[in-house]
Amino acid sequence: EVLLDAMSDVAKWHLTGATTTSPARGTVLSTSRSHPREGSDACLQMRTSFRGDGTDYVAVSGSVRVPGQVCRALSLWIWSDHSGCPLDVVIEDAGGRWYERRLGILDWDGWRRVVVDVGEGSGWTPLLRDGEIAEPLTHPIALRQIRMLRPSGSALPVVATACFSDLQAAVDASGLGAFT
Repeated sequence: EVLLDAMSDVAKWHLTGATTTSPARGTVLSTSRSHPREGSDACLQMRTSFRGDGTDYVAVSGSVRVPGQVCRALSLWIWSDHSGCPLDVVIEDAGGRWYERRLGILDWDGWRRVVVDVGEGSGWTPLLRDGEIAEPLTHPIALRQIRMLRPSGSALPVVATACFSDLQAAVDASGLGAFT
């Protein structure tokens, strides 16, 4: 596996989503030292409050390119506060097309390593613009967003915190010579 980003510095990332339009709404992205994963002194922390105002998600956004020709899988460590929020990941392929996939539900306490297969794109849903036709996923890819979604059926408000650390990729060896 190749370390893409330790996710210990907020400088490479920013928030997107409706709750980010006003700091008073309670969504914050920060470098945190309060929940570091073993072997790390900091992580990226996202805190938000879903209040029933039409906000569907908040995302940690950036553009982290995966080296090599084919990314077999992405992995990262996630700290969860057991909020029950769904967590999705969004990638961009070589053709500039975006795809999303569910990472899981934040239904645990503490740190957990989460792995999502990429490969040929099985299990990924294309995010299509009006009139766009779905195309197969092509490599290389870039991670664009980690989205925390409002849990359906939960009493509001839902206050949630997630921390992220050690974004990695399992890649085919071809094309890695320029990166090692």
